[in-house]
Amino acid sequence: MVLQDSTENINKAWTNFEFISNVIGHLIWPMTLLILFLVFRKHFANIMKKLSGIDASSTGISLKFDQQIDEAIQNNLASNTTAIISKSGIQIGEKKVNDIPLTPFQQILGIRDELNHRIFLKSQESNIVTEHKTSIQLKNELLDLEAISQQEGKLFQTLIDLTNSVDNTINQSQVNKVQLLYINLKL
Repeated sequence: MVLQDSTENINKAWTNFEFISNVIGHLIWPMTLLILFLVFRKHFANIMKKLSGIDASSTGISLKFDQQIDEAIQNNLASNTTAIISKSGIQIGEKKVNDIPLTPFQQILGIRDELNHRIFLKSQESNIVTEHKTSIQLKNELLDLEAISQQEGKLFQTLIDLTNSVDNTINQSQVNKVQLLYINLKL
C-alpha cells in the first residue's frame, strides 16, 4: 500500500512536471520576442519613423521610402529660398518625345542616368578626368575644387541614394517628388 501510494505520488508529480514543461515550451518564444522588443524598443521606434509602409507580397518585403523623399525635399529645398517648385511636370512649349508612357521605375532609372550625365559634364567642364570614376568620386572632386557648392553636393548625393534604393514598386507620386528634387539641382 505504501509502495502504491508513493508510485501514485510520483506519477502525479511527473504529470505536473510534464504540464509545466509543455506550458513553458509554448510560451518561451513569445516571451523571448516580447523581451527583445522591450529591450530594443527605441531602435524599433526609429525604424518605424523612417518607414511610411511595408508591402509584403510573393516577391518579398518592400519598404516604401516616402518619408525618405519627404525629408530630402525638406532638407534640400526648404533652406533654398530661390528653389523652383514645380506643380506639374509639363512645361509650356515642351515637345512630347515619348509616345509610350514609362513606368515609374523606368522614370527613376532615367533620372539616375541624367544625374550621372550631368556630373560627368560638370567634371569635364572643370577639367577633371572622368575615366574609371564613379559619379560620387566626381562629386567629391568637384566639391574639393569648389566647382559645386556643399548644398549642390548634398542634393546630388541624396538623389543618387534615392534613385539607387528604389525597386519596381515605386509609384508615380514618389517619382514626382524625386523629379522635384532633380529639377532643383543646379549642376
